[in-house]
Amino acid sequence: MTVLRPGTSIAGVNAAPGTLGLIVFRGQTPCVLSAWHVLVGPNGLDDSTVLAPPSQFGGQLPDDRVGRVSRHVRDARGEAAIVPIDGRAFDRALVPAGVTLVGSRLPEVGDVLHKCGATTQLTKARVAEVRTFTTQHVPGGVRGMRLVPHEDGPAEISRLGDSGAVWYDPVALLAVGLHLEGETSNDPEDEQAIACIAENVLLALEVSIVPAVP
Repeated sequence: MTVLRPGTSIAGVNAAPGTLGLIVFRGQTPCVLSAWHVLVGPNGLDDSTVLAPPSQFGGQLPDDRVGRVSRHVRDARGEAAIVPIDGRAFDRALVPAGVTLVGSRLPEVGDVLHKCGATTQLTKARVAEVRTFTTQHVPGGVRGMRLVPHEDGPAEISRLGDSGAVWYDPVALLAVGLHLEGETSNDPEDEQAIACIAENVLLALEVSIVPAVP
């Protein structure tokens, strides 16, 4: 049984693998936060069982069970879900960056953010715009941000398996976005990422970056 760490692979039993975005807290209860389509998916149930690592990477029941999805959001506020952690050890530090986030903030155009994705690992990108996006996962539209590669970072900022990863301010250590999807083109000029706004997701799911004071 491995220690749960943000930036590593996770998935619902009927969903495609993505990234464990953050360990968050509902009151003092630790929960895993990731994208809805990673923890539930179109073929899953609202209380889907979640594995880390996922079955596609060798995860098995009962040893790799994280728990069951307890809450989700899939509307203009974001596309995300949480799983209360059932008996698994966890570490809040992001892999591979090794940093622990202390809060969240709203995005601004021009922000330079980092992401720890299970596939692309540590990436760096710039916020190009903040608006409502129509995506394959939220057809009705979701308030979010579009990111493009930063000149000092890798050219590739999004691949399959990165969904659910957190985009964060590397200086203030604040969550800014939750990775939703990337481009479908193979043209490097089209490289981009779409992310939900972290603060909207946290409010909708009624969770926080740090545990509540008892």
